[in-house]
Amino acid sequence: MATCPCGTTRTFSDCCGPYLSGQRQAETAETLMRTRYTAYTRQHVDYLLRTYDPDSQYLFDRETTLEWSRRSQWLSLEIRACDGGTPRDESGTVEFVAWYTRDKRKHRHHEVSRFQKIDERWYYLDGHYPSASALLGAESRRMKNT
Repeated sequence: MATCPCGTTRTFSDCCGPYLSGQRQAETAETLMRTRYTAYTRQHVDYLLRTYDPDSQYLFDRETTLEWSRRSQWLSLEIRACDGGTPRDESGTVEFVAWYTRDKRKHRHHEVSRFQKIDERWYYLDGHYPSASALLGAESRRMKNT
């Protein structure tokens, strides 16, 4: 059986499947990030909306999201860093890189996503692209530590 698109070694039915079907709730911000990526790979727009900040759901463009998801061939997800977002936290961030192809060109989506727990459920709030200076600083720190 194929592994789950989110990058773990588990199968979809043992990994993100129960979250997308509503049988389970994400316990951490990272889990929510991984399940949302998998939702994009499967065009599961309802899950993306259901896990989007309730106060901002009116901003969610279902048709554009579905079109982007359909036109993209999702290749891989790399979680770069997590800050907070544990079961005992109320907020957290996840830095990730998602690789995909569209129109025969390879693309890289690098984002730092913010998550918040509301009534014991994790939601995606928003995301931003890391600045070049922040990335260079992180790379410099990584090189010093090796």
